[in-house]
This record gives sequence, structure tokens and C-alpha cells, in this order.
Amino acid sequence: MTVTDNARGDVTRLLPWAGGVVSGLFAFLLGWDRSLWFDEGYTVMVERLPFADMMHWLAVDAHPPLYYLLLRVWMAVFDDSFAAMRALSAVCCGLTVVATAALVRVVADLRHMILALPVLVLGPLALRYGYEIRMYALLMLLAALGTLLLFHATRAEDALARGRSDATARRRVWVWWVLYAVVVCLGMLAQYLIAFLWAVQAVWLLARTLHTHPARGDASSWRWLAAYALAVILYLPWLPHAIDQFRHNVLPSLKGMFGPGRLAELVTAWLTGLDASHLTGFVTLGLLAVAGVLLWSRPRVAAAWRPLVLMWVAPAIVLIVVAAIRELLYAPYGGFFTVRYSCAFLPFVYATMGLVVAGLALRRWNDGGDDGNGGGDGNANRRGGSRTVHTWFRRWGAWIVVVAMMALGDMGLAVHGNVIYEKGYVPHARQAATAAPCSPDVAVVAADPYTYIDAVAYYRDCANYWLIEPEDGIPTRGGYAPLAEVADSRTIRSLDDLPDGMDSVTVLVSDGQHPGSFASTHHPVEGTERIGEYTVLRFR
Repeated sequence: MTVTDNARGDVTRLLPWAGGVVSGLFAFLLGWDRSLWFDEGYTVMVERLPFADMMHWLAVDAHPPLYYLLLRVWMAVFDDSFAAMRALSAVCCGLTVVATAALVRVVADLRHMILALPVLVLGPLALRYGYEIRMYALLMLLAALGTLLLFHATRAEDALARGRSDATARRRVWVWWVLYAVVVCLGMLAQYLIAFLWAVQAVWLLARTLHTHPARGDASSWRWLAAYALAVILYLPWLPHAIDQFRHNVLPSLKGMFGPGRLAELVTAWLTGLDASHLTGFVTLGLLAVAGVLLWSRPRVAAAWRPLVLMWVAPAIVLIVVAAIRELLYAPYGGFFTVRYSCAFLPFVYATMGLVVAGLALRRWNDGGDDGNGGGDGNANRRGGSRTVHTWFRRWGAWIVVVAMMALGDMGLAVHGNVIYEKGYVPHARQAATAAPCSPDVAVVAADPYTYIDAVAYYRDCANYWLIEPEDGIPTRGGYAPLAEVADSRTIRSLDDLPDGMDSVTVLVSDGQHPGSFASTHHPVEGTERIGEYTVLRFR
């Protein structure tokens, strides 16, 4: 091997890391100065609590605690600004690209990985959740990393089966399985929906073992069971809390069925990062072009890629089946599937798409003289130019269209902001807080718990931010439960309960909330303003 070969190898090894840096930077810039929304407001609120209080309220919420713990450490090292908090997700987004590129390299080759890398870097939905102050970027990273470790472990197992059974090789297999077990546990501590992915991988391992080693009587081909057992053991400290959370499910039911339109919206979000309200005719043409080029080019999925396809097709089907069952039981409020839930398998969507278009670009097209090197009559020579263009487009058309579509989707995200898919709007809490400042002599009142948490991050340093107490009180479980921390000092029953001496009062009302009347003997109405999803009521 020459010095040039070594230098080329170093460059190619750095490419995934360079792609990860670009993706993380894109995500961070897309999230710069974006308004937070309810889920992010909840994160900011619990992170400001003492550690013991934070863990108490997380235990009665709907999600496990890993992301919150990691973010707390991150904030201690850096700071608690919104930009710093978003940076953690951006770092996870970049590392997901690195892990997914390595995964593509395992199932394909270097050329496929290089051509698939732009798809991984530009994936719009990954970038959208690559800056949210929630656990979804971490979820994508653990999904990609766990699957990469799984593939390394099975390859090491295959090497042992072929006779390479020295002590070092056996030890290497166990190292891969132990690392996989740790990531499986971490995934369950990050977001419960990743269980669908781990379940699919367990079934795949079972089928693979029965097919590959049907006659082996030793336990060596079943090492993966030990990995899952270890993952369960590591998970035991949180298991009682997880069981309690499932017994007291506090996730809000989503109105509406998961029909074909919702499936189309999901695929659109994968490709463009936009929801249906921001799609245009031009975007629709682009989506049709992506589908048309892929179908016209007759892509074929290589056998080595099929496990990667399984890692997103099967969990997606399971999620849809769960949604369908819930709809039968709880219609019309049994909806379960939202776009952000696809983050549990999103890296494999982009990996498959990147592999398909890379495979088309690298495929040999033998259409009778495509290379222009053969003989032929004059008509063939005259047709040579058109055949060359035709062949070039067949090879590169799908790659160009998909990468361009994703780049345009990223531009759309930059223009429209952080879309909240299940609600169909872009949050405006920051804009509302700017228009309704809070001070010692100016009170801001949230009309309901949702609105309070939605905007709490922007009023966290103001002692004059109030909540109108709900008629049925503050729930003891779920996302509203931490409001019990402010129930005594920040809740009022009406505007007349505000301290004397207020120069003015502003009431914030979110769309879809039912705050009731704001009649007050001390504060007459002055005006109303509409800011995004907020209605801002001003009182003297």
C-alpha cells in the first residue's frame, strides 16, 4: 500500500465525521432563536427544579429520564441558555449521521456510503428534531448505534461459525454483545417507543439463528439472548417506575384516525420536513419526481441491505397496528401515531433511501452500446449522444432529485421554523412573550396549564407570571404535575386575586384551550391581539 493509498483511506474515514459536523451545525443553525413549544417548555421547567424534585415529577410523567439527566450534566458543563440546550440535540444529530454512515458501510461498501452520505446529512426530519430540547435526537442516535453494534456482533458470530474460534475472536464477540446490551438499556431509558425496534431486532436474531444454525446444539449461537438478559438486568432500577407509568398512562389521545392521508403526511415529513399546511404545488411536483424517478429507474434492494430495510418497515407497521387497535377502542380520540414517533427508526429510512439512489448511480447499465465504445451504423452513432444523456440520467437522476428535494426541505424548515406536526402550526411563544413583557408592576397571566408551560421558559425570571387555577385542580401525574411546585405562589382564581398596584395585566390564551371568563372588577379590558396560536388579552 502506498502513501497515497494511506492518505486516501484517512480521508474516507473522516468523511462520516465531516458529514456529522455539517449535519449537527445545520441542525443548530435551524434551531437558532426558534420559539420553544409546550414539550420544550416542560423540559426547561423540570430542569430548573432541584434534582430530587425533578426525578419525582419525571417518575409520574410519560417518559423515562435519560435525556433529562444527560441534559442536566450538559447544562452544568456549559450553561442553561436555550442555545446551549439545543446544542445537545445538535450533537446527537451529528453523531447519528456518523453511526448511520458506519452502518451503511457495514452492509454495502465505501462507494455506496460516500454517495449515501448527503442523504444522511440533509435528512429534513432528522434536522428538525436535531435541535428540539427533547429526547428525539438522542433516540435516533441510540437506534443507529445499537443497530450498528448488532451488525458487528452478528458478523463476529459468523466469523466464529466459519472456524475462527480463537480466544480473541470469542472475546470480541462478547464485547460487541455487551455493548449492544448497554445501548438497548439506554434506549429504553430514553424513550419507550424504541422497544418496537429492539423487538424487531430480537425476532430477526431468532429467525437468523434458526435459519443459520439449525443443527447446532451448543449455546454459542444464542449469545444474543444473554445480551437481552443483561439489558433487562441493567434496566431493573427504572423498571418499577416504567410499570407505574404504563399503569397510569398520561399521554394525551390524539383526535383523528391514522388514515392514508396521515401516512402520506409522514412520508412527506421524511422527505421535506414540512407538514401539510406548508406544502405547495411545487413541493408536490418534487415529491412526484422523487417517486417517479425511483420507480422509472427500477431500484433493486440488495440482499445485504434487507435487514436495514426491516429496521424501519417493521417498526412502522407495528406502530400503525397499535394505532389501529387504539382507534377501535377509543375512537375518535384514540390516535396514537405522530410524526416524531418515527424518530425511533428514522436513521434507517434515510440509510435505505441513500443506499437505493447510490446503488442506482453505481449500477452498470447495459443497454446495448451505452458506453459508446462499440461499432454500429450511422444512425447508432447519431443516437450515441442521446443514449449517453439517457444513461447518465438513469444513473444519477434519482440521486440528484432526492438530494435536491431534501435540500429544499431544509430550506423550507429554515423559513417556516420548527413545525409542530400533530398541531399543524409553528410555535410563537417567544413572540407572544416579547409582545407581553412581564415586570413587577405588569402581570402576565396564563389562562390554563398548557399555556403556562408553553410560555414558562420566557417568563422564568419573572415573579409576576401567574396561572389561573383549573376548576378541577392541577393533575398529580403527567406533564402538568410539576405545576404543583408553583401552585401556592403563582396560581389565582381570577384577575381580582392579583396583587394591588398592577399597572396592566396581560392574559395569554392558546388555541384549543377553554379558559372561561376573565371578568374583573379591578381590571377592565383594553384590547386584544392575535400572535400566531396565541390570543393576547390586555387589561388595564
